[in-house]
Amino acid sequence: MNWPFTLFFYFLLSISSISVSFSQYSELREYGFKGRVKSMVTTQYQLITYKKDDYTPIDTSMWNWKSRLFFNTSGNVDSITGCVNYANYVPSDDNNTNCYKTLYYYNMIGKKQTGLDIGDVGSDKKNPIVVEWPNEHQYIERTYTPNLELKTENTVWLNRNFRDSAGTSLFYSQGELISNTTFMSDFNEKGELIRNIGKDLVTGITDTTYYKIKSYDHEGNPTVIYLYEGNSTEPKAINIRKYQYYRD
Repeated sequence: MNWPFTLFFYFLLSISSISVSFSQYSELREYGFKGRVKSMVTTQYQLITYKKDDYTPIDTSMWNWKSRLFFNTSGNVDSITGCVNYANYVPSDDNNTNCYKTLYYYNMIGKKQTGLDIGDVGSDKKNPIVVEWPNEHQYIERTYTPNLELKTENTVWLNRNFRDSAGTSLFYSQGELISNTTFMSDFNEKGELIRNIGKDLVTGITDTTYYKIKSYDHEGNPTVIYLYEGNSTEPKAINIRKYQYYRD
């Protein structure tokens, strides 16, 4: 798998229905965020340098991908917007980026139930999303084409703290399975993500990414995260995050 896209895919794995209590679950808990987060922007850079005992982007206009999550007051994601810079090592512009938007809708007990994948910003195509919860620690999110053909099927298993500890993702094209991947995540005693193991079941390729948090904001949420590939001692990428919060 392409390593930058793989990282982007695992980041994007989104967070009807049976009668179970979801009073403890929220997507803020699934992401491991603290405080009343209103929005969170992640920008990933791969073109980085080492200076003043720190790693930093060489040029902040040369990002690989960025994504913004908007949370409602219940702590669940209302929408996701973002862009991928396919050129990677040149400043981003309209010629080398692909932007998307996804909306989500909830039922009365706060479970994500349906959504709308708008895809490319400005496109008239809208792909319906249906979310099924077999139990309070597992959900299945299916995206369909406008013609109601199955496009993707993501299954996520949550641990006892409602973090996304494992999952599978199936991609289809015209009814044919074209991609089948899995992931497993490890967390430290603070509940912070420290390792992600992804496997492409078609090619047999396994990607292992380690995460090291460099800094936090005033609420204790990570603002700079180093990503290491396999046994590398130098980060392959840096994720920089910015948060906005609801105020009482």
